[in-house]
Amino acid sequence: KELEEKIEQFSSEEPVVTDSDVYNILLAGVDRRDESWAGNSDTMILLSINYKKEQISMISLMRDAYVNIPESGMRKLNAAHANGAGPLLVQTVSENFKVQVDRYISVDFAGMIGIIDDLGGIELTLSEEEVRVANGYIREMCRLQGLDAEDYLYPEAGTYNCSGMRAVAYARIRYVGNADYERTERQRTVLTKMMEKLRLLDMQQLYRFAKETLPLVTHNVPESELWGLMLKIPSLSGYKLVKDRIPYDGMYRVIYVNGQDMLVPDWEETVQRLQETLF
Repeated sequence: KELEEKIEQFSSEEPVVTDSDVYNILLAGVDRRDESWAGNSDTMILLSINYKKEQISMISLMRDAYVNIPESGMRKLNAAHANGAGPLLVQTVSENFKVQVDRYISVDFAGMIGIIDDLGGIELTLSEEEVRVANGYIREMCRLQGLDAEDYLYPEAGTYNCSGMRAVAYARIRYVGNADYERTERQRTVLTKMMEKLRLLDMQQLYRFAKETLPLVTHNVPESELWGLMLKIPSLSGYKLVKDRIPYDGMYRVIYVNGQDMLVPDWEETVQRLQETLF
């Protein structure tokens, strides 16, 4: 109870930081099998472009972070999307992490597969154990989509130009290495590889890519703003890339609520470090 009161007080008293030189957009990967609900956002990456510092920050927000969700109370962060889709998720992130986030893009497994396929795949390297687990996800996703898994399975460990199916399976790997901490690293790797492919496209190719992939996502980015971002992609290629995750190492504790692990960040230190990174 004391923890909840402290977080609620911190959420209401601390100002939300914004900056005209910084563009923040929250990317959410949604775990859902059908359209009957919004789905839990098991992947959340705050993508921040600082034009003054010439820096792109890619900060994973872990699904088990214990936060105050407006109108719902203290819950895991990934429950915000399930309860109010993108709008509630960005409100939750803004209020808890004290960084203004106005835009979001959310995508489910099928949409992400389509986007990566449109990029022509991405290069990834997998260990034997990662191959074993990824192939399990491939079989599940192929079953749901009525596809033959044998056409997509990884044959062995190694480096591959991965189709969307293979890349999404890689990004979902959780129980190899350091659980969800390492899974967020794989997700940032996938996003980095996608950005590298995007930077190689000319404006005509970018336009075609956007037209084909926008129907696969849910977002609140105005069309004019979206095309403005597309035009900036070539100039962003020289920006410094910063990757991290929250909770930061050594800046959180684990509590148990209803039998589940919850990650409680050291809020003041976390918010300060995040703002220093982004701004």
